[in-house]
Amino acid sequence: MLVFFAIQSRQSATKEGQDKTHDALKEIDQKVDGMLGDEYSRDAIIKKTVVEREDELEGALDLLSDAIIKVQNGNHNYLKILAGQLRALLCFKTGVLSPLLLDLADEKDVPLECYARTFRHMIEVLGGTKNMQLAVNPGRIVSIEKIDTPTARKYLFKNWLGEPVMVLAEESYTPTEIIRMVAEKQGGISYSDYLPEKLIEGKKLIWTKSGREYDQIENILMQTAEVTIDFGKVLLNEKVN
Repeated sequence: MLVFFAIQSRQSATKEGQDKTHDALKEIDQKVDGMLGDEYSRDAIIKKTVVEREDELEGALDLLSDAIIKVQNGNHNYLKILAGQLRALLCFKTGVLSPLLLDLADEKDVPLECYARTFRHMIEVLGGTKNMQLAVNPGRIVSIEKIDTPTARKYLFKNWLGEPVMVLAEESYTPTEIIRMVAEKQGGISYSDYLPEKLIEGKKLIWTKSGREYDQIENILMQTAEVTIDFGKVLLNEKVN
């Protein structure tokens, strides 16, 4: 009985300690989440200098370049790192958390224009994605150089990120959506024990070219990363107006 009580007390104490730790971590997490929101006054926030953000951009480009090489060499775990960096560089989270690459482009007044292929026109003509089972572009889908195909057109890069670049089983996929699904659900910047069914289905889409298998989700992420590196280099050579 005493042994049981001691164990029970220890378990209760452990549980109580775990709860306190969890609450403390949750409070810290909420403070971090709110650091650029309503919880803190704007007077408590110091905006990073252009030089600081350029240094961060340069570091992110190095990580992207390294991740691309690793994935090309068969280490597909680095796709998570690649997606995590793209998440920080290209995706908005709230109205006050700006993606680094797009934020610098705006500050330096540099329009990032790309050439890309999407399924926007097809979806509009068909009145939506209903009954569309598969639509992919297995080749080059985005570039800073002209793509030699009639279906390619010029986009602002930030606008292209919201365009449908793939349709599978009546679901369209945008680059931003793909980046966030991989980065936030598969360990790029955070982890979830649940995966969107859309991501699971999308990762089944494998096609073969010249005897090599390609994952279309990976293809979109890799090409987005390559263009991001190109634009990043452009921005690092530009001065603030």
